Amino acid sequence: MNEKELKRLLILGETETLEFKEILCEGFYKTIAAFANTRGGIILLGVDNKNKIKGVDSSSKFLEELTNSIVNKLSLCPDIETINIQRRRILAFKVIYSSFLVSYKNRYYERFGNTTREINKGKLQALLSKSKT
Repeated sequence: MNEKELKRLLILGETETLEFKEILCEGFYKTIAAFANTRGGIILLGVDNKNKIKGVDSSSKFLEELTNSIVNKLSLCPDIETINIQRRRILAFKVIYSSFLVSYKNRYYERFGNTTREINKGKLQALLSKSKT
C-alpha cells in the first residue's frame, strides 16, 4: 500500500471492511476475528477514530511480538504491511475471510456496518452446525 492508497482509505473512513485503531487494545483482536468471520478487511493500526495519523512503535521487536500475539490468540496470520507517512509508521493488517469460525477469548465476533459485535448465540449455533456439514 502506498501513501496515495492510504490517504484514500483515510478519506473513506471506517466501513464494514476497514477499521482504524490508534493503539493496540482488546478491540484490535476482536476486529481481526470479526473480519475473518465476515468478509475480511483491513485494520490500520496507528490511526485514531477521527482518521488522523498517530503512528505506532517503529521497532522490529514490537512488530515481532504483535505478530506472535495475533497467531497465538487467534490462530491467524494476517498480511502485515508497514507504511511510513508523515515521519510516522502505520501498520496495515489485511485479514481474509476464514473458512473456519475464529474466536477471541472464547467469543465469536462479526462485522456489522462499521462496528464489531459479538455474534449472538442463535446465529452462532447456526453457523457452527453449518460448518460441520
